[in-house]
Amino acid sequence: MAILLSSFYGMAQKTILINDVQIFNGKDEKTTKGNLLIVNNLISKFSTSPIPTDKSANTTIIDGKGKFLMPGLIDAHTLYNTLLPLL
Repeated sequence: MAILLSSFYGMAQKTILINDVQIFNGKDEKTTKGNLLIVNNLISKFSTSPIPTDKSANTTIIDGKGKFLMPGLIDAHTLYNTLLPLL
């Protein structure tokens, strides 16, 4: 068990930094330009200032200039019954 725990704690965190991206949060009317740090698939930090990170191989840095970042959207009004004759 000690070997398993030591190997688990020795695993590197997966870090993604998205720089200079327009962010739509789903609540505000306007987007915000900033930087987003994601650590182990969770948003760790949002900042309009640069976010310092280690430039190791474990950090993926994405240039978000000219791109939008937004939460997933759900189409809650889909008419599946119109497709039934085709199935």
